[in-house]
Amino acid sequence: MQIAHAQSSSSKVESERTVLTSGLQKFYPNPIIQGSDMTIEYNMDISGEILIFILDALGNIKFQQRENLKSGYNEFLLGINMLEKGVYMMKIKDATSNDVTVKKIIIK
Repeated sequence: MQIAHAQSSSSKVESERTVLTSGLQKFYPNPIIQGSDMTIEYNMDISGEILIFILDALGNIKFQQRENLKSGYNEFLLGINMLEKGVYMMKIKDATSNDVTVKKIIIK
C-alpha cells in the first residue's frame, strides 16, 4: 500500500514540472522608469542569436541590441536607459528560427 502511494506521488510530481517554451519568457519592469535598464528572460531550443529592436510610435528604430544566447534559459539586461519617456514596441527576432515577438514597453 505504501509503495503504490509513493508511485502515485512521483507521477504527480512529474506532471507538475514546468516545461519552458522557446522564446520570450519575461521582460521587466514594465512600465519602466526612465534611465533604467530592462531584464529579459529568453529560452532557446538551440544556441543562437536574437536581435532586439525598440521602435517608437512611428516605427523608427530607437535602439537595437544583438545577443548570442545558449541553449536553454538565458537572462540579460536590455540597455534602454537612454530612451525618452513614451510608449515603444519591442521587437525580438530569433535569427535561427526567424520567430518574431512584439511587445509594448512603457517608459515613465
